[in-house]
Amino acid sequence: MKDSDKSDSKKLSDLIKESNITMQDLAEVLNYNRATIRVRKKNPELYTILEIVTLAKMLKKTPTAVVKIILREMNESAGDVDKEDD
Repeated sequence: MKDSDKSDSKKLSDLIKESNITMQDLAEVLNYNRATIRVRKKNPELYTILEIVTLAKMLKKTPTAVVKIILREMNESAGDVDKEDD
């Protein structure tokens, strides 16, 4: 899909902000409290499949696009850890 190409460099948290989805909205849809949502924002690898599908619907993206964003964020954060070891 073309929409995933446009957002290749964006983080999941950026897409959520751009979609005008508040933490309260996210918490209600995912049935979480706001503290859990904050943890997910800092650690996107903790999202479950159901959460990814729900997020994809909210962001009007495919679940595959959301997973690609999460994987890219994980790779970027792993690269940051490797740099600190040097």
